[in-house]
Amino acid sequence: TDDDAVWDWDWHMKNVVEVCRARTSYITDPDRIQLAEHFIAQYADALPPNVLASLPHSVTHNDLNDTNLLFEGTTVVGILDFGDSIHTCTVFDVG
Repeated sequence: TDDDAVWDWDWHMKNVVEVCRARTSYITDPDRIQLAEHFIAQYADALPPNVLASLPHSVTHNDLNDTNLLFEGTTVVGILDFGDSIHTCTVFDVG
């Protein structure tokens, strides 16, 4: 791995459960709190630490979106902004 890509931040997909749980206190609507807790629990159940550790890892872009793509007509010809690149589960950056 590239040592510069081994770092951590709140929105690293491996941290979703902890980060989201810590922020549910900002939600005031009880129904929305319940909904958030439901999806947090589903994520935690689907991707417990042992599953995350077993997935293939690589350096990923981690911020692919239409503002970070260069187009020629409708064809993608380049990718910009590698500032959020991180060594993580490869599947987190398929899209």
